[in-house]
Amino acid sequence: LRRAFVNILRNAIEAMKKGGRLIIRGHTEGSRVLLSFEDTGKGIPEEDLQKIFELGYSTKDTGSGLGLAQVERCIREHFGKIEVESQEGKGTIIRIDLPVLTQGRRLLEMAPPLESIGLSAAASHD
Repeated sequence: LRRAFVNILRNAIEAMKKGGRLIIRGHTEGSRVLLSFEDTGKGIPEEDLQKIFELGYSTKDTGSGLGLAQVERCIREHFGKIEVESQEGKGTIIRIDLPVLTQGRRLLEMAPPLESIGLSAAASHD
C-alpha cells in the first residue's frame, strides 16, 4: 500500500509543476479506512479517465503506464475500491476505500511524512 500511495503522490506532484496544493485526507468510518488525495494540478482529460488504470496507458512522454495500473491492482488486492474525479485545469481527486483489517487501524498513523519517502512538495494535511 505504501508504494501505491507514493505513486499517487508523485503523480499529483508531477501534475502541479507550476505549484499548487495537495490535500491528503484520511479517516475511519465504521470498518472502513477512507483516504483522498486532492491536487490542484492540470487535471485528467475526460476521455483519458476511463483508461488511466489500464496497463501500459500513459499520457507522459517517459511514462511506462505501470503506475496507476499497479495502484489499482494493489487496492483491489487489499479488498478496496479506488475512484478518480478530475477536471482539466482544476485538478484531480483520488478516493480510496479500504476495509479495516487487523493492522488497518494503524494505516493513517503509520503514514510517513512526504520527505521520508523521497517527495519534496508543500502539502496540506487535514
